[in-house]
Amino acid sequence: MVGIILGPTILGSFFPKIYNFIFPQNLVQVAMLDTLGWFGLFLVLLSTGIEVDFSSIWKQRKNALVISTLDIIVPIIFSMAFIYFLPSRYFEFSDNKFITSFFISIIMTISALPIAIRALREVGIMKSDLGFLIISALTINDIIGWIIFTLLLSLFSMKFFDWEIAIKITLYTGVFTFLALNVGKKVVNWLFSKVVNQDSDGVQGILAVLISTGVVFGLITLEIGIHTLFGFFIAGIVAGDSPIFTKSARNTVHNFVYSIFASLFFVNIGLKINFFESFNLFLALFITFVGITGRYLGAWIGSTLSKNIKYRNIISIAHTPGGEMHIVVSLIALSFGLLNKELFVAIVFAAILSSIINGPWLAVASKRFNYLESFEVLVYPGIKLEAQCKEQVISKLLDLLKLEYREVNILENVLDREDIVCSGL
Repeated sequence: MVGIILGPTILGSFFPKIYNFIFPQNLVQVAMLDTLGWFGLFLVLLSTGIEVDFSSIWKQRKNALVISTLDIIVPIIFSMAFIYFLPSRYFEFSDNKFITSFFISIIMTISALPIAIRALREVGIMKSDLGFLIISALTINDIIGWIIFTLLLSLFSMKFFDWEIAIKITLYTGVFTFLALNVGKKVVNWLFSKVVNQDSDGVQGILAVLISTGVVFGLITLEIGIHTLFGFFIAGIVAGDSPIFTKSARNTVHNFVYSIFASLFFVNIGLKINFFESFNLFLALFITFVGITGRYLGAWIGSTLSKNIKYRNIISIAHTPGGEMHIVVSLIALSFGLLNKELFVAIVFAAILSSIINGPWLAVASKRFNYLESFEVLVYPGIKLEAQCKEQVISKLLDLLKLEYREVNILENVLDREDIVCSGL
């Protein structure tokens, strides 16, 4: 909003002299602001990657992978079926209407993980099995979506298509991702342990290692031929998976990124484009409808195939927001000349509107959701438990509740659940 108010949309339209005085259209000035904006974007992707709990998600991969895979395939097909038949004037910037439609459809598949997390937390589902399944599916969707997007961006930016180069880029990307999530994870964890021992609270050293890892991974992906952003995203996943990376460190990184650098990135978008001139109501509503419907259908079909039929409506709604990720990927596409300003503004509008309606929609859908399903947990005041491990604690609680857990494998099921994610339930 600040970018739109101070940019060409409002200040530039009504007070052009003041606008040009504050933001002189000088190449050096513009480049300086763009540099800060891009650095902010790199850190946004780094912070997004940190929120991905890869180890826990891998334990839940079966159902989550089915939902997230369908939530990519279905929106691409659905979006293509509509976007390809838009009037040709929306594709004036592209020689190939099919390729551009496909690229826009890829943007439509990525769901906003931070928006979904906030909405699930607000309606009280976040810590449940259903909440964890949704977060796992959305995270896998993020990873696959970013891999596809960055690969396609690299291929489309080539002056001519070469199958040999395309296969090499795909292969190198796969190798890099595998090595980063395995070898890179151990190296980063070792570096974290070294800086924590030398620093009183460890946060400064962790922050230095984190950003350095992002820069190194970004340079590697740039050398491979895919966008630097993917390197920062993977660096965030690798760092966030470390047990040394504490909640305090996460909060510090999040505050550091979103209080300054992320804000500069989003402000810079508003400073670049006249949203009034480029706003097309039909196109904005069309993109909103296609995006929300495609992502909902994808998650709905995925939930059905993974046999999560009871709560498939909640799962599907959680996949609908576009959020900041849509704005990020569409801005990159705009900078590469793959979108025109009208389509970019329409995608930004759709991202904001889908995020606004997600919370209330999820709140209505989740009213029938019963957190503890068919059993009740009784909490007795004044209980003191002495135990050496989690299993002993849970066994003693079951004894206190007089549950015949040995007959129905309650203990085994509870420990399996705690192994996936430690919830304290």
